[in-house]
Amino acid sequence: MSRLHIPRLGTEIVLAADWTFPLFDEHRNSGLLSAVGITVPYRLLPDFWSVRQEERINAVSRSKWRMGDGTLPEQSHDYHHLCHPVTIPRLATLSIDRIFIRKGASDFDSVTFWLKAKQNPVTINGRQLKKSLRFWAKLDDVNRIEVSDPTP
Repeated sequence: MSRLHIPRLGTEIVLAADWTFPLFDEHRNSGLLSAVGITVPYRLLPDFWSVRQEERINAVSRSKWRMGDGTLPEQSHDYHHLCHPVTIPRLATLSIDRIFIRKGASDFDSVTFWLKAKQNPVTINGRQLKKSLRFWAKLDDVNRIEVSDPTP
């Protein structure tokens, strides 16, 4: 029988398997996005707001960026909710930095981590990371992580 385990802040976990999850285009994830060389495609357009909606959608459709549900954005406000799949490799060390769960706001349930690449370099998207980076992921994606025994 499995037991529920809610880790304390600061707990370090080691991934027992690769973890692929959607990394959202949000300022708290910008360090990891930049470090692994992922750029939001519409930022490559000369002037995002002056091009036609069709051009914006084409830029996104040629990439791996999607809405959280896997669809392409349809409205201009949807461009603030794009995410890109990222895989953090097995044996990477993550430290729990923040857990956000609030009744009535399940869309915002998330866990913020420090990817401890300074002490244990990892390669993501073909780039070796040698410094620790902070990022967050939605709780449903975090619950798919396979970990070795946590250390207090």
